Amino acid sequence: MEEIKFKQGELVVFIGKDNNGEIYSVEIGKIKRLCQDGAFVYYHTGDTAAKTDYSDLYKIRNSYVIDKESLGAEGLENIDVDNEQHIPRID
Repeated sequence: MEEIKFKQGELVVFIGKDNNGEIYSVEIGKIKRLCQDGAFVYYHTGDTAAKTDYSDLYKIRNSYVIDKESLGAEGLENIDVDNEQHIPRID
């Protein structure tokens, strides 16, 4: 059994590739929960997390510079939902 190299609450990058190995999506996410075969990852401000294979997740070396509170359900309090661009409030 392979050791899990991620931690709950950690920021990661998802790099999605098609069957030809072409990248179709790159997204920042926050790990909600770890499993043996992947992690549930928040990719937005809702409470829903997507099951993602570990092979598609990459660690972010300088994640300390990113606001982790914008991802996941608790991030909703930091978002001005009336703002159509969903830019986090800084007040």
